[in-house]
Amino acid sequence: MPTPAQKAASTRKRRQAAAKAALTRKRRTAARKAAATRKRRTAARKAAATRERGTPPRKGAAMSTVSALHGAVKRGDLNRVRVLLSEDSRLANSLSETDPRGTYPLHVAAEFGQVAAAQLLLQHGADVSLSDKENDAIALGWAAFFGRPEVVALLLDAGSAPSQRNKHGLTPLGCAVGGFEGRWQKFSDATLLDWQRAAQIIRARGGEE
Repeated sequence: MPTPAQKAASTRKRRQAAAKAALTRKRRTAARKAAATRKRRTAARKAAATRERGTPPRKGAAMSTVSALHGAVKRGDLNRVRVLLSEDSRLANSLSETDPRGTYPLHVAAEFGQVAAAQLLLQHGADVSLSDKENDAIALGWAAFFGRPEVVALLLDAGSAPSQRNKHGLTPLGCAVGGFEGRWQKFSDATLLDWQRAAQIIRARGGEE
C-alpha cells in the first residue's frame, strides 16, 4: 500500500497535470480568439480598401453585363450600349468573356462597322491602345482589316497609333491595302472601295505600311 507521503505526491502530480492541461486549453482558446480577431480585422480592412477603390464588377451579373455590352455593340443597339455604359463606364474596356480572339468593345465596333457605338465607347473612356489577345492588334487595325473607313477615321481622331503593327507584322495601312487587294474578302462584307477609302484615310494621317 502507498504511504501517506506517496499518496500526497501522487495527488500533487495529478493536480499539476490538471493545472497544466487547463493552462494549455486556456492558451489554445486565447490563440483561437486572437486568430479570429485578426481575421475579422483583415476582412474589415479589405472591405474598406475595396470601397475606397470602387467595387469591381462581380462575377455572374457583371459577366453577363460584359457580354450584353459586346452584343449590343455588335448589333449597333445604341440605346442598350448607352444604358450599360451609364451604369458602369468600365465596361467600355471590358475583355470579352466568349470571343476566343480576346476582343474589347472597340474591336467589336471596328469589325462590324458600328461607328456610332464606337463613338459612345470613346465617350465613356474606351482605350484605343488595347490589343486583342489573338493578333495583338489594336482596334484601328481591325477597322482597317475589315474595311470600315468611318471607324478608321474615328479611331484616328481619338489618337490611335496609325502605324502600330500586329503580331503578323501588319500595320493598319497594311491591313487596308491587303483588303483592297482582295485578300480579306472572305472575312468581311466590305467593298474594295471601303478598303481603298480606309487606306487613304490612314495615309493622310501619316500611317506607314
